[in-house]
Amino acid sequence: MDLVLPPLKLSETYVNLRQSFRDDSTKDKFLKQQSQYRKATEILRTRCIELEPQNPTYYSNLGYSHYQFVRELRLPGGRRDGNPKVEAETAIQLFKKALEINPHRINDNHRLGLLLTETLPKLNLFGKRSVISKELIESVNEKVIEGISAFKSGIESYEVYFSAQPNKQKQYHKDYIKCYYDIARAYSDLIRNDWDESIFLLGLDTNIDVEDRVSFIPIDLEHVDLAIQNLTKCIQIDASNVTQVTDIEGIRSFGLQNGTMEGVFKLYSLGKYYFLKYWILSGYGQRSNSEGDECRGKAEQLLLTALITDWPENKKNADKTFIAERLCRLYISKKEYEKAVEIMKPFIRKRMDYYVRYSLAEAFMLAGKYDEANQQIKLALEDDKGNKEKWLGHFLESV
Repeated sequence: MDLVLPPLKLSETYVNLRQSFRDDSTKDKFLKQQSQYRKATEILRTRCIELEPQNPTYYSNLGYSHYQFVRELRLPGGRRDGNPKVEAETAIQLFKKALEINPHRINDNHRLGLLLTETLPKLNLFGKRSVISKELIESVNEKVIEGISAFKSGIESYEVYFSAQPNKQKQYHKDYIKCYYDIARAYSDLIRNDWDESIFLLGLDTNIDVEDRVSFIPIDLEHVDLAIQNLTKCIQIDASNVTQVTDIEGIRSFGLQNGTMEGVFKLYSLGKYYFLKYWILSGYGQRSNSEGDECRGKAEQLLLTALITDWPENKKNADKTFIAERLCRLYISKKEYEKAVEIMKPFIRKRMDYYVRYSLAEAFMLAGKYDEANQQIKLALEDDKGNKEKWLGHFLESV
């Protein structure tokens, strides 16, 4: 195994090429060298498999190499001399082989789950040639469900198979926590209707007869409840000396702790899931009700706390625009349009993600500030590389 590790470390290419190299010749020389290291890594790790085909570690090691390659190819400003989808599918097959030999490798279950629930869905839905169709959505959902099963296997191995092996539980503790965090995200990702600008811009939430029954897709409510349950469990086990959290205040308090998962992300995610539950219970924004409003109230508490919670020291300057954007939507749903604008003002800058501009534009429009709204829409539509939903910008222009 000593022969395998040096090429792997040397082959890692987690650099922004545009920032690291001033001329193409130096960059090309570097990329050629890295390619040679990657090939050496693959050769050595493949040879290990040939020598011991029943050793799951060797399949896992080679799978991890391809898993790393996917991350490099998707890194902003990173290398583009490869196909991330091919690398992801290769890693998936290798992790599956390792788990076929030993199904209790929790780290492999977690990485397999990430590839199936996050990496492949994004590559399939937002690829350059992706045409979003019912068939594609169904295919993506199948992968997500398969990934959820991988997370569940990791959790079961930790809680059942290794229940009497504290050393093993210590070894896998971080992966165990991550399985709970990511299974929650995966369940929420199965809910496709998580926001609809037309509801409020077109007044589709008004003039609803009190006798009309607010309806929603039952499986959506089941999925969001599972997201909340699993993230709550993640928060509990990621907080030191905590065995039980029974109320929202307790969860909010323990969520402040930076453990394996950062407190800001735990608070934000739980707030997002509670807001999603409000959205579902209100018939996807059409009519509020007491249960939905209670969920929205919890979401507001959690998101506001996430906004004022410090990042860990190594990320102290990280951006929080994504939290403000979710609060912007929340205040739009409450018809507090000026508040929706105000929460976003400290985060308005030259470079912003298109979806943030869309939410801000919606808030401006509903507050009667049409010039500001049109400016945000224009800037979003100018984002040729990042904007995956230009159709939505054109809809906002037409309202």
